[in-house]
Amino acid sequence: MKKGKMGQVVVLVILLISISIVVLGKGEIVSTAIEIMGKQQNYNMEAEEPITMGIEQCIEKYLELEDNQVLLQQKIEISTNHQEKQREKERLQVKVPNLQGKEPERIAILADGKLLEKSHYQYDNENKEIKIETTNKIDTYKIIYTYLEQTAIEAEVQLITKANVKFEKTEEIESQDEKTMIISPVGEKISIQGEMTKEVYKGYLYEARENETEYEESYKIEVSSTQNLEGMNLIKEKEVYTYWIGEEKIERHTNQSTYYKQTIINKEEYLRILGEEGRIILQNAQDELIQEITKETQEDENGNIVICYQDKEIKDLKIMMTNPVSLGEIKVYNQKAIKSQIGYEKQEIEKIECLESNIRLNGSVTNMEMKLQETKSEIKVSMDKNDLSALQKNENVQILVTLQSNSNEYDLYKNPKIEMVFPEELKIDIKNITQLNLEEELIIKEAGIKEEENRKMVRIALEGEQKNYSKNLNQGIQIAIIADIQMDPTTSPRESKIEVSCINENKQGESKVECPFKIHSKYGVLMINEIQNYNQTQDTIKTIDDEEANIELEIKKEERIGSKTTTIMNYYENPISGVSIVGTIIDEEESSKIDFNDIIIPENKEAKIYYSDQILSNDNSEYWKETKEEIESIKSYKIVIKDEIQPGERVTLKSLFHIAENLEGGMTGNLQNTLEYDYLENTETTVSNVRLTTRKGQEEIFVASKEGEALDGVKLEISAMSGNQSLKDGDVVKEGQGIRYQLRVTNQTDRTLSNIVLEATNTNAIYYDLIEYQESVDFINFTKYKIEENEALTSKILKIDSLAIGETKEVSYQISVKEGVEDPTLTGEIRITAENQEEKVISNIRNKIEKAKIKATTKFLYSETVPIYEKVDIPFDAQVKNISNQELKDILVEVPIAKGLEVATPEELRNE
Repeated sequence: MKKGKMGQVVVLVILLISISIVVLGKGEIVSTAIEIMGKQQNYNMEAEEPITMGIEQCIEKYLELEDNQVLLQQKIEISTNHQEKQREKERLQVKVPNLQGKEPERIAILADGKLLEKSHYQYDNENKEIKIETTNKIDTYKIIYTYLEQTAIEAEVQLITKANVKFEKTEEIESQDEKTMIISPVGEKISIQGEMTKEVYKGYLYEARENETEYEESYKIEVSSTQNLEGMNLIKEKEVYTYWIGEEKIERHTNQSTYYKQTIINKEEYLRILGEEGRIILQNAQDELIQEITKETQEDENGNIVICYQDKEIKDLKIMMTNPVSLGEIKVYNQKAIKSQIGYEKQEIEKIECLESNIRLNGSVTNMEMKLQETKSEIKVSMDKNDLSALQKNENVQILVTLQSNSNEYDLYKNPKIEMVFPEELKIDIKNITQLNLEEELIIKEAGIKEEENRKMVRIALEGEQKNYSKNLNQGIQIAIIADIQMDPTTSPRESKIEVSCINENKQGESKVECPFKIHSKYGVLMINEIQNYNQTQDTIKTIDDEEANIELEIKKEERIGSKTTTIMNYYENPISGVSIVGTIIDEEESSKIDFNDIIIPENKEAKIYYSDQILSNDNSEYWKETKEEIESIKSYKIVIKDEIQPGERVTLKSLFHIAENLEGGMTGNLQNTLEYDYLENTETTVSNVRLTTRKGQEEIFVASKEGEALDGVKLEISAMSGNQSLKDGDVVKEGQGIRYQLRVTNQTDRTLSNIVLEATNTNAIYYDLIEYQESVDFINFTKYKIEENEALTSKILKIDSLAIGETKEVSYQISVKEGVEDPTLTGEIRITAENQEEKVISNIRNKIEKAKIKATTKFLYSETVPIYEKVDIPFDAQVKNISNQELKDILVEVPIAKGLEVATPEELRNE
């Protein structure tokens, strides 16, 4: 059944309606079912449920008064399922209880605790009924009957109440309750009903700081008779902490750890019940006067008399009231607090379950209970990007982890360990992990990445113990993780989540939370093309739909068999049909060096393959052949899939292409895919193209000087530093000497340059490289880095993603000069390539190499691309090697230290 718009009437066909009519009387329930078969009804979907009303009644007090009188108090509660609705009129008919054959002599009525004026009710002597009529909403009526010449003994009474209520814009509704009860003496002339705050948390009881746990006690005093009273005295009898061990209830003294902060009494209630001459005396446990309340005591803007105890720390309070002059209710509110130090060790506090208190009012006692809830370890996790794309890299996604500790309902943390488990489909590149606050108590000790069952995990270990609750807006200890997130483009749209857990040594067990996010992909049909094995370095090129890409094929190399994998995903709600893929190789130079080798049909689909030695489109050309045997060089193929592709289904096709040996420079061509399919009677087409080129010959390379002359609009400046000294062309360097080359690129063209690659090749040099390795600490694998010489590198590749018009960017690399070389010259070249820009080669700085006696090498575990954190130990090694043919003595090693770092002495390291 679909819901209509707001306020619309929707036509429904009702086959069977069953209506129950309930009649309450003498304990019987009568139900009547009305059936309407096949009748068409107009039903308003936005209509409210019908108003219903109920009556609950009982005998609440039955007791003897002086002079052979008996008091009987009947309680009547009226409730509806729409308590918020305004009532225009409320009428009650109450049968007066006959007690031992007698009618009452006097009647008084309390309406929600206030004595009801006689103008609102009358006694029907003929029918022995009380008729009440008001225009106010009254939830509880209490009718007090006084019978003469009676004693309170077990008796039978009959209670019959009928109620009629009229609401705004509705018909009057009616309800009736009738019951017979056996009653026994119960209750007092004045009674008390007390309540405490239902629950508080115990966090402040564990905290070092002096934080109090606030709560409230409230007492409702009900006066049903004013005869022969000697005041009303409220006194606390007992207050204890309790818990259970099996069937045994254990009580522990509060050690006077609770105290009163203020007492609140409504002045109107006070004057109505105690009268103009009434007084209220507040005393401490030693009967010393704290405050006297009279009619002269000033009330606040809410009509309340508020007594604040400020720094007096009132541990026990007696409230003494003069005799009441009227029937009704008066309420007392006490604001209280538990001190942070209650005199018990943490192990005992952990056992405590409740705070219980008994308050006596003359002969009536009320028992109150407040639960002391154990604190909880709770973590919050949020992402600043809740929608992640499967089709592109999601850069600089911030994941914020908060260890909640901003109020007493939470645990304080000791050496917490956080683990974040990412879904299998995500590829995570963690760029930074930073603690944002509260480092004076807790600090990140270790952070790393581990992979288990194809899922990446980030593990963060903090060290320290939190002593106080955080009062900042961040709600607790916060850790920010910055990451780039990627997915396979074929990942289907879905709801996903990061699972985060935390172990806190201050609490048994593990806290867990999930951080949900959505994975978005293309709506419709998605085509992914992945080109592999086209060069010796095993690079991969991937395109999405009509996205174009460039591939540089190697020249003068042996023949290769490359592969093209095409994945088709249907993200429509309905199937697609008539699916075909046409693959073509367009050789613009007509050198016939590349053609298709083999085409593989998808396993899960019935399909037909056609071949051609022509470059064909998706038509029924006579050049399509059903077999490839008669074709010398395949330039086109067509795969026709006979089956429909269902919503969410993935189909994968694969073709192999042949790259001939000894390709020449300057070749251009295209590797193309055309996807065609039908959806909802419309034909859709997507064309993907990969550009094929080979590098031009050396004779076409333009060489420029190191001083920064423009290269057709691209300017390159080269500088070299060794220690604090700059190197110029022709300077002498030593074997083993470290050199850092700084490459400064400026875009002087009229367009933005993208995918800029600088390949530095140096003779007689060993390149420094950033090496990633895993280190296990407490059975947790952490990813760490070190920079060291890598003799396997023959060149250094540096990349710049983009360079705007007029923009300058710098990149750098480091080498050490080889020792024992035949040609004592350090030279080289920088090869620059950019998208849609002619390749260029620039000569590097040229230096003469001299023999050396010592080679000094430093090893540092971080680089400019790896973040470091405050208060973290960073190993820094300096190694000295004798590369001469003689013994050396009294060698002094001087290591410059970067700004912001402090060096620990050997003694300090030993002490740690």
